[in-house]
Amino acid sequence: ALLGIAKTTIINDESKFPDSMQVKWDIDWVASKVVKYLDDNSSVSVVMTFDGEGVSGHGNHKDVCRGVRRGL
Repeated sequence: ALLGIAKTTIINDESKFPDSMQVKWDIDWVASKVVKYLDDNSSVSVVMTFDGEGVSGHGNHKDVCRGVRRGL
């Protein structure tokens, strides 16, 4: 609300994306989820994600960033 964002969507598939420091996520799968969501929701004008360092260095956060970049 502070940023003027009316709606947020979190794509969460824990079978493919477990929160783990030991499991590297498939960035092509992340990209495919992002692309599908954007194809199905043409009114989306902004996609926000982690920075390239995953903010805290968390590997899954880095994978999200890479996947989103690949999908866009």
